[in-house]
Amino acid sequence: MLFTDGSKTEMGTGCSYCVFENGIKVLEWKGKLERLHTVFQAEFMGLKEAIIRASQGNEATKMWTDSLSSVMEGLIFIDTSSPFSQRIEIF
Repeated sequence: MLFTDGSKTEMGTGCSYCVFENGIKVLEWKGKLERLHTVFQAEFMGLKEAIIRASQGNEATKMWTDSLSSVMEGLIFIDTSSPFSQRIEIF
């Protein structure tokens, strides 16, 4: 099970994901983005990295995110001009 998040504060912009197996955190990834990036881009980057991680396994993975806007853009507007959107492949 993967959980994703992205955020932007006065301190900076970043994203992360965590992998849990049987209720135990087994992996955590964090990424730092430039201050010019938006919270939307941070959420999207967290999703992208989680999708890459999930695609490396041989089993189905449940992914949890609080970023409905990122998911909807990725699924509905796949032909978007956003560089972040263009880098994500839907598996």
